[in-house]
Amino acid sequence: MVGGSGLYAKALMEGLDQFPLVNETAKNTIATAHNLNGIEGLQQLLFEKDPEYYNKVDLNNPRRLIRALEVCETSGETYSSFLNQPKEERPFESKTILLHLPRPVLYDRINSRVDEMIKMGLREEAEKLYSNKDLKSLQTVGYKEWFQFFDRKISL
Repeated sequence: MVGGSGLYAKALMEGLDQFPLVNETAKNTIATAHNLNGIEGLQQLLFEKDPEYYNKVDLNNPRRLIRALEVCETSGETYSSFLNQPKEERPFESKTILLHLPRPVLYDRINSRVDEMIKMGLREEAEKLYSNKDLKSLQTVGYKEWFQFFDRKISL
C-alpha cells in the first residue's frame, strides 16, 4: 500500500476496534437529545455514561459524541470498553516508511495538484454534487471548500 489516510493504514496493518451495530432507536434517542440540549447536553450525557471516554474525546466534535452515545445506548456498555481490544493477527508483516518533503516543496506540489484538478473540472463536479452537500461522504477536502464558496462563506 502506498498512501492513504492514517486511519486506512491503521485498519489495514492493525485492524480496527469492533463496535456493535447501532439500532435506530438509539440513533433517534441521541438525535433527540442533541436537538433538545445541543452539544452541551451530549457532553453531559457522555460524562454520565462513559467518563473515561469523556476525558479523551474532543468534546467539541458532535459526531464523535453522538457515535459514542449511540454505542452506549445500543449496547448498555461504555464506548471505551470497546476500544483497544486485542486485534486479529495480520497474515502479513508491514513496514512503515515515511517520506519528508520541505514544506515549501510540499505546498507547491499541493497547489499544482489543486490547479490541475480545477482545470479537469472539480468546480463543475462540486456544483453537480452541491444539492447533496450534507452527506458525510462529501465532507472531504476539495468538495467542502467549494460548497463553502457556493454558500458565499469563503472567497475564491
